[in-house]
Amino acid sequence: HLSIVDSGLWILVIVAGELIGYGTFGWFADRFGRKPVFTVFTIIMAAGLLMITLFWPLIEDDPGLILAFMLLIGVGTGTWSMFGPFFSELFPTAVRNTAVGSVFNAARGVQFFTPLVISVVARWAGLSGGISLAAAFSIGAGIVVWTLPETRGREID
Repeated sequence: HLSIVDSGLWILVIVAGELIGYGTFGWFADRFGRKPVFTVFTIIMAAGLLMITLFWPLIEDDPGLILAFMLLIGVGTGTWSMFGPFFSELFPTAVRNTAVGSVFNAARGVQFFTPLVISVVARWAGLSGGISLAAAFSIGAGIVVWTLPETRGREID
């Protein structure tokens, strides 16, 4: 039941959250460490995603809450301001460009199947359940980041 104006407002709010997330992630990461801040931001994003999907009935009558959770989703995207540099540090300089490009492009290829997976899950758990997979992947990323080697203070060749 969104008008064009309402949906535009939602987009503006999520973009404002993205600006906050991208703008503050580096500062928090420098102060508290990249992995802990990455995990906190993924949890923030997952919380927003869960509220507008699985827990929608709790907030659907309160536009202020809806916009607040949209803002949180945007803030959570601040993780992307670290992902590229952090990921590229994992590879030696001689193969960095090829390795990072290959992994990113393989990930894009896998994303081809995303709509299919969402459709299958939606049949089992409803549309909100399918779309809420993004929250699960966000939390998963916040956990997986802890398995990557620490590069802080390491000389990169």
